[in-house]
Amino acid sequence: MPKKTRITPTKQLTPRQLSRWQKERRRQRFIFLIGSAIIVLIIGILGYGYFTSQLAPKWQAAIKVNNTSFNTQYYVNYLRAALSNRPKDASSINSITPVLVREIQDSELIKQAAKVFGISVTEEDINQSIRDSLVKPDEKDKVSEEEIQDRIKKFTANLPFPIDFLKEVVANDEYRKKLQEKLGSQVPTQSEQVKLSAILLNTDVTATEVRTKLDNNGDFAALAKEYSKDDKTKDNGGDMGWVPKGLYPELDETAFSLPIGTSSQPISTPNGYYILLITEKKDSSPISEDALQILKSHTLTNWLEQARKNNKLEDFLINTVTDSVYPSKLDWILR
Repeated sequence: MPKKTRITPTKQLTPRQLSRWQKERRRQRFIFLIGSAIIVLIIGILGYGYFTSQLAPKWQAAIKVNNTSFNTQYYVNYLRAALSNRPKDASSINSITPVLVREIQDSELIKQAAKVFGISVTEEDINQSIRDSLVKPDEKDKVSEEEIQDRIKKFTANLPFPIDFLKEVVANDEYRKKLQEKLGSQVPTQSEQVKLSAILLNTDVTATEVRTKLDNNGDFAALAKEYSKDDKTKDNGGDMGWVPKGLYPELDETAFSLPIGTSSQPISTPNGYYILLITEKKDSSPISEDALQILKSHTLTNWLEQARKNNKLEDFLINTVTDSVYPSKLDWILR
């Protein structure tokens, strides 16, 4: 016969014992909940700290052009492309950041204006540009398609940023080229011109000295040969030939308002101090091919200067007081 299982009767708790047991259970449960809350709070604080110091800066706006934002990671990608294999330290970042910020802003201004000018960039344009950059002009008829594809594969495999970013940068360059071509095609081939001679001087002291000698009947050509720092024109007595409007924007106002046969007061420019002499004028005449190409090259720069004034540009990287990258941004960029 199987053994009968013996059931031990449960000890009956007295009301006082039951109450004490329930209180102890509630106390233990309360301690557990408080402990769990503290652990969750600590994890939350640590997680928030990690997010704000390590992850959040990556997505924060670094640059804005109208309603288009570029986050800090986008800027870091741009920085990696610009510095390439050069060391990335605080000094190099602070010196190159203003240049890169302007470049990113200019590229976006061009892209936003592309539709107005009827300009588009296709995937084929981008791929062709990448191919061209990896094949030297004298190799075009010698390199096989297999070799080109191999070069592209090796090149993209070693990029310090995503391939999509590379394509965006290449597209920006294509937009820039096409807008330059579009604006250049609008440059007139005839213009008002002056026969200009100039003396270029390094300091205002020297400029004043030369101006005094001219006032005392000094010969302009002789003084140009003696004092001018422009090696291209000094031996010709400062003769710059026929100059159309816009060729030297910083000199236009003076050059086209001077009477024939008179010389100007010293003009301060980024290149130094100019003293001008006008010997002839033409109301409108054909522009030389060399001058026309220079005028065409100026068109995009002039357009961008105006576009920067007419659009909302914001920079959250550079502290305008110290003229350097904000320390919090710099620390994250350097990681």
